[in-house]
Amino acid sequence: MSYDPKRYTHDSDRAALKALQAIPGFSALTKGFMNLWNERQYKILNMSSRIRLGEKQMKHYYDMLPPICEKLGIAVPELYVELNVEPNSYTYGDTSPFIVLTSGLFETIPDELIPTILAHECGHIACRHVLYQTMGRFILGSAATAMAIKVPLGNLLSLPLEIAFYYWMRCSEFSADRAAVLCDGTAEKQQEVCMRFAGWDKDIMAEASMEEFLKQADSYKDMVNTNKWNKTLEFIVMRNLSHPLMALRATECADWAKSEEFDRIIQGLPPLEKKKMKADDDLPDDMQRCKIEDTDISVFLPDDYKQVRSLPEDPPQSVSYVAETEASRTLMIIYPRNKNSAMPFDDPQTVIDGIHNTLADDQGLIEVNSGVTASGRNYIYSIVKTLMKQDGVLQGVQYFLMMDLDYDDRIITVKGFFGEEGTTGIRDNFVFEKLRQDNLVILNEDSVEGWSEDPYDPTYKKGIPMNKSEHRDYDLMFPFHPLSQARRTIQEIIDNN
Repeated sequence: MSYDPKRYTHDSDRAALKALQAIPGFSALTKGFMNLWNERQYKILNMSSRIRLGEKQMKHYYDMLPPICEKLGIAVPELYVELNVEPNSYTYGDTSPFIVLTSGLFETIPDELIPTILAHECGHIACRHVLYQTMGRFILGSAATAMAIKVPLGNLLSLPLEIAFYYWMRCSEFSADRAAVLCDGTAEKQQEVCMRFAGWDKDIMAEASMEEFLKQADSYKDMVNTNKWNKTLEFIVMRNLSHPLMALRATECADWAKSEEFDRIIQGLPPLEKKKMKADDDLPDDMQRCKIEDTDISVFLPDDYKQVRSLPEDPPQSVSYVAETEASRTLMIIYPRNKNSAMPFDDPQTVIDGIHNTLADDQGLIEVNSGVTASGRNYIYSIVKTLMKQDGVLQGVQYFLMMDLDYDDRIITVKGFFGEEGTTGIRDNFVFEKLRQDNLVILNEDSVEGWSEDPYDPTYKKGIPMNKSEHRDYDLMFPFHPLSQARRTIQEIIDNN
C-alpha cells in the first residue's frame, strides 16, 4: 500500500498553486522556461561532477531510498552527493526527477535523520512539485540571468508572479514535510530536521529542547498576529524566501501528526467523506448560513463574518455582518428586493455605463462582472472605491460592493463596505515603488504615467481611476487588504450558493 498524495497535500499548497497558475503571464513564463531548460543537461552535470549512489556506491545511504519510494508510490529516483559545504538537499527534473544531497548535509544532520530528508524530497516528487520547483529555482535564482540571454524573461516575470512563485514554493514544503512524517510514522524526526537546519549542528554538544523550539514558533505567531506593523514586516521578510521558517514547519508537523486524517492514512482507512453543500445539509466548517427573515432563503457566507444587529435605516428584512483583518474592516448588509430593481444580469456594460455617469470626484470603478454561481443562480456585482477623508485629510480607501443574486421570485442583494484599517496605503506604495524601479511607472514633475486607468474605458478620466496595485494579481501578496477581502467574499459566495 502506498500513500495517496492528495490526502497529505497541504491546503495552502493547493491554494497557492491555484493562485499562481491563475496569474496572467504564468503560461507564457512556463513556455519560456520549457523552451530553454533541458533535463539532459542536468544528467550530464550529475554524471560528470557528482557521485551517483547505488548498490555499489555508498550503499548505506542508497538503501534508505527504495523503502521510502515504495511507501509514497513513486519510482526510485537517481540519488547524488554533491561537494558543497552548505547543508542542503534538493530535487530537480521533470520526467526523470533526481535527488541531490550535499556533503555539508552529512556534517550537519545525524545519519538517523537522512531517511527523513530523503522522504521529504520524495514527497516533492509524489506531490508533483518538481517541475515547478525546478522552474522556480531557475527563474528566481542566479540561473535566471543566463536564461534571460535566450528567453526575454524580464518581460514575463512580473512582480505578482515572482511573489506568487515564492509563496507557492514555501507552501509546497509543508506537503513534503507531511510526506516525511507519514514515512516516519511520527513528527519527531522531521521536527528535529527543522531544528538542525535552524542552527543545532550535530557538533554542538549542548542539549537542545524541542519543546522550547515549538514555543518559539508560538511566540512568533503571537508577535506577528497581534500587531499590524509586525504583519507587514513579516511580508517584507518572507516575500523572497523559498522555504518557510523552520520553527513554523516544526509546528505544522506536530499538528499534522495529531490530525484524524493522519491516523486514518497510517491505519489504511479511507478518507473522511466531505459533505456536499446543499441547502438542507450541514455546512462546511468554514461557511455559515445567513437566513433571510420571513423567507425560506439562505445565503452561505464565510464563517469569519459575525452577525450584528441591523440598524433602523437598513432595508427591511436585512441581515448585517462585520469582519476585521489586520488591514481591513468590513460591514456587509444582505437583504431581499424585487426583481425589477436588480442590476441587469446579462448586461454588465449597462452597469459600467451607469457607474461612469454617477462617479464622484473621489471615486473610481474597480470591477463589474456577472455569471452563474455553483448552484446555477445568476449573479452580477460591481466594486467602486471611495477615498475616505476626515477634515480634508485622507484616511484610506473604502471599496463598495454591490452584488445581486437571482433567487427565482426575488433578488438577494449583498452590499459590502470594505475599508482600510491600521497603516494605510501599504499596497499602493509598495507596488508603485516596485513598478517605478522597473520603469513601468514614470514619475514626471507634474504627472504619473502608467499608474492608473479606468479598467473598461481608457479615455474615461473622471474621478480616481483604478491603479495598478488594485489589479487582482496583487491580492495574493496582500490577502488582508480590503479589496482582496472583497474579492475573496465574492468568490466564496459564487462557489457556495
